[in-house]
Parts: sequence; C-alpha cells; structure tokens
Amino acid sequence: MKIIQNIKFQYQVKYLEDLFQNSQYSKIHSHLKKYCHKNPNQFLSVIKKFLPEILKITSEEKILADNLILINSFNVNDSSIVT
Repeated sequence: MKIIQNIKFQYQVKYLEDLFQNSQYSKIHSHLKKYCHKNPNQFLSVIKKFLPEILKITSEEKILADNLILINSFNVNDSSIVT
C-alpha cells in the first residue's frame, strides 16, 4: 500500500474500533455502506479485519446486508462466478 492509502486504512480501522467499543451499530452500518462505494478494495480489507467482531454481534440491528456471500477460495475465478 502507498503511505497515504495506509494512513486512510488505519484511520478507518481506528474509527470502526471506536464504534464497536461503543456499540453504535447503526453508525457502523451507515459508515461501511458509504465506505464500500467510495473505496471497494480497502473496504474488503476492513471487512476482513472486523469480520469476527461483526459475526459476534447478536443485536437486532444488522451491519451487513442479507445478500452478502463469503467465499473462501484460493482461486480468483471462483469469486467471479458470484459477481
């Protein structure tokens, strides 16, 4: 990553860590939704980092969309089947 992209990524990580600590799930959802459209590549990195925390949430509020599909594969062509 370039240094500016790394700084932006670390900012997003810190911001989301703070939101998770304060259990502000609606803000997390809206922030991730905006961030997904702005920066899809870094969005995937952020999701990978916070996926365990997201899956632990048992709140009524949803952070991820219902139509999200997680693919675990080493073959890049596998992911192109779904998209």
